[in-house]
Amino acid sequence: MKNLLFTIIFSCCIFFPPFSQVVVTAQGNMQDLKKNDADKKNDVDKSFDATIKCYYTFSQTNEKKEVHTDTMALLIGDTKSKFFNPARQIRDSIFSSIIGNINPSTIQSISVMKGDDLAERPGNVSVADFNDGESYQIFKYRTTGTLTFIDYTDMMSGSYEYKDKFESSSWQMVQDTASLLGYPCQKATIDFRGREFIAWFSTDIPVNDGPWKFMGLPGLILKIHDTGNIFCFELIGIEHINPPIPVQIPKARYDCNRSELEKLKKKQSKSMQINVNGGNIVISSSKETLHYNPIELDH
Repeated sequence: MKNLLFTIIFSCCIFFPPFSQVVVTAQGNMQDLKKNDADKKNDVDKSFDATIKCYYTFSQTNEKKEVHTDTMALLIGDTKSKFFNPARQIRDSIFSSIIGNINPSTIQSISVMKGDDLAERPGNVSVADFNDGESYQIFKYRTTGTLTFIDYTDMMSGSYEYKDKFESSSWQMVQDTASLLGYPCQKATIDFRGREFIAWFSTDIPVNDGPWKFMGLPGLILKIHDTGNIFCFELIGIEHINPPIPVQIPKARYDCNRSELEKLKKKQSKSMQINVNGGNIVISSSKETLHYNPIELDH
């Protein structure tokens, strides 16, 4: 039993460096996915220096017309960028440190269950709500139009990543103009994997980047939404960073494709609890699944 928990803790420490995500549930893993090989990634830059930081609100409307809003960040370097939820990463980092700080030699028992509320048990209870903010990280390589998408579905299995490509040639320019945050903007549209999007970009900020997977316009995207008004990203602040800050590109535990990851996300538990009482540890995942509404409809 001690060996089991040590494996869990060791996996968290290895595969989730600072500010990466960690989740624990007892649900099934995709064991047929290939583990990443560190040697095969030696030719890939694992960091970049960010000189611009953008903050976006991300609003999504569910079928009940309820609007959930997160604050996302875009760290922009010369040729690379990172899009993520800063608050979610901090919460996940704190939660993972709780597990990482458990001394395996003190463990007397460990139990994994589903649907039990641990709040009434003696000891310390930590709760992770996986519906509270976007958990993915997107690393874009603007010179090639490619990106790496990293996310997780549970703490025991670790993180997953897939490679993707954004076809910038699909943008259609529109003559409409607007002003956002004092920047003159031009309109563009794109049909992307089952949804049509309207974007506003500014050549006054000559960076071919934007929120989420979007990039490839001759200026930063300040606002973009789908025509069904379900998803909307809107710039709320921009900061020039001096001196630049280094951004690490983590290595996920498993390679997968987008379809495989979405299947796992649809099964993900909404939350989990960890109860630590001396040397006794209980892990419980919620029976309720995470509400998952993908931006991309086409596979």
